[in-house]
Amino acid sequence: MIAGSRVLILLLLTIRMNATPTLAIMPIKCDANLGAYCSMIPEIMSDKLLRLGNYRILDQTNINEILKRMALEQSGFYSESDAAKVGKLLNADMVIVGSYAQVGEERVISAKIVSMETGLVSKSAVLTSTKGEDLETLVERLMKKLILPTCTASSSIGPDFAAEFAFDENNATFWQAAAGNTQGWLEIKFLDSKTFSHASFTSPATDMGSGVPKNFSIQYWSDGKWIDAVKELGNMRISWRGDFSACTSSRWRIYVESVIDPSRSVSIAEFKLE
Repeated sequence: MIAGSRVLILLLLTIRMNATPTLAIMPIKCDANLGAYCSMIPEIMSDKLLRLGNYRILDQTNINEILKRMALEQSGFYSESDAAKVGKLLNADMVIVGSYAQVGEERVISAKIVSMETGLVSKSAVLTSTKGEDLETLVERLMKKLILPTCTASSSIGPDFAAEFAFDENNATFWQAAAGNTQGWLEIKFLDSKTFSHASFTSPATDMGSGVPKNFSIQYWSDGKWIDAVKELGNMRISWRGDFSACTSSRWRIYVESVIDPSRSVSIAEFKLE
C-alpha cells in the first residue's frame, strides 16, 4: 500500500510537469432509475480531475449549449464522432464520455477519453461499485484509472517486481524482467503528449553490475514506431543520466539491449523523464 501511494504521487507530479490540457466532460448516459445522479457525475469528475492533475475543465453550460445547437442534448448517447465534433467546437484537447448503470445490485460506471488529435478513443475504463461505496468514491476511482499514466514492461519476474516499482521514488523496490531476460523494455504511457529532454535511471544496489543496463536507448513513439531520443553504448554506471533534444510523445520507454553482468535479468529501481 505504501509503495502504491508513492507510485500515485510520482505519477501525479509527472502529469503536472507539462502544458495544461483542456478537457470537456459530456453529460453522462444513465439508466432511468439512476437519472437523479446523472447531473452530479460530470461535476464530481471535474472536481476529481482538478485534484489529480493539471487540467483545464470546460464549463458544463458551454458544453450543453453546443449540444443543443447540434441537437444532441436529448439523445443521451454520444458517439466518439459526436464527442470529437463537440471537442473541436470547444477547442478542447480531449473529451470524456461515459455511462452509469445498475446491474443487479451493483452499479457500473464507465468512461472513455476521445483525443482531438486523432479523433479516436485514447483510453477507457470500467468499474463496478464495491459494497457500500458512495458515488463520489466510485467516480474518483474511475478518474484515477482513466487519467494516470500506464506503466508496462516486456516482462517481470513476479508481481513484487512489476513495472510500476520503477516509478515509485523508492530505490529499495524495482522492476526486474523475467529470469534470464537480459534484454527488455520499460514503458510509461501518458494520457496526452509530454515533452522531455532528460532521462535517468538508477539500478538496484549491486557490486558487479548484475542486471544494470549497459547498451540501451531512451525512445519515444511517433508515427507508428519507436524512435531513439538518445542511445547509450557501454554504460558502466549503476546510475545514469542523459540529455537529448526535446521530444514530444505520449509514450516513452527505455529499451535495454544488454546488461553489464548477465547473472541477473535487467533491473531498474527508478526511471525518470524530465
